[in-house]
Amino acid sequence: EKPSGAEIIKPEPLPDESSGQAKPPVTVETLSGYGAAQRWALDLKLDLGDYCTGDLEWSQMSTKLLLSGPPGTGKTSFARALCNTLQTPLVVTSVSTWLEGGHLNDVITKMSCTFAEARAQAPSILFIDEIDGIGKRVDPNRDYADYWNTIVNKTLELLDGAVKSEGVIVIGATNRPEHIDDAIRRSGRLETHIEIPKPDILALAGIIAHHLGEDIDVLTQSAAPTERQRLDKLVGEAFAAETFEGSVEAVQEGGQL
Repeated sequence: EKPSGAEIIKPEPLPDESSGQAKPPVTVETLSGYGAAQRWALDLKLDLGDYCTGDLEWSQMSTKLLLSGPPGTGKTSFARALCNTLQTPLVVTSVSTWLEGGHLNDVITKMSCTFAEARAQAPSILFIDEIDGIGKRVDPNRDYADYWNTIVNKTLELLDGAVKSEGVIVIGATNRPEHIDDAIRRSGRLETHIEIPKPDILALAGIIAHHLGEDIDVLTQSAAPTERQRLDKLVGEAFAAETFEGSVEAVQEGGQL
């Protein structure tokens, strides 16, 4: 961990034809059911390529995203997949990490250090979980108003401007987008808002197919009733989980041959 408390995750190398890698890393391309978030990420991949060759300015790219959805819908998984797709480092933090210790100066320092660490890794992805924990600006006469208003204003300052944040893709994740200050979602900040829905049938089918790989052929073609029963049970548990992360966990636990 860095002084800010953030974790830096390096991308897993993508396999080539000669690598013989048995199981490739999860990438945005392999995700199922992410809809608009997946399209945003694939467009970003193209833009980042143009940026790296000098054919596109950072300010012309969509690099700041508010990602919302119920717990377990795979917001963190999306960020990790994006890290592998873009082959850029992922800096992971949360508002609760920033607030540890409680003293305002310490919180502001952690926030600034996090963005500095992301810039040092650029091009990079900065993933801020629980961003609704920053809250909204409140009436100055309310208790602790200076504390919370200063934190919101610092967030706005750090998000502002393509020059200050050049090379850093910022993703804020939340279960409660309505609790976020409107100014954080304005142009130049987390202006793109995408909600990740619960997985539908097609998404669940994609999750099962990706995580089982060739094992699914063994299960579906096996004449043994016990193997067919295992597949039925696995699919049932994946559907019952109702979230991306729960479905993935059910498949990974049930799909071990």
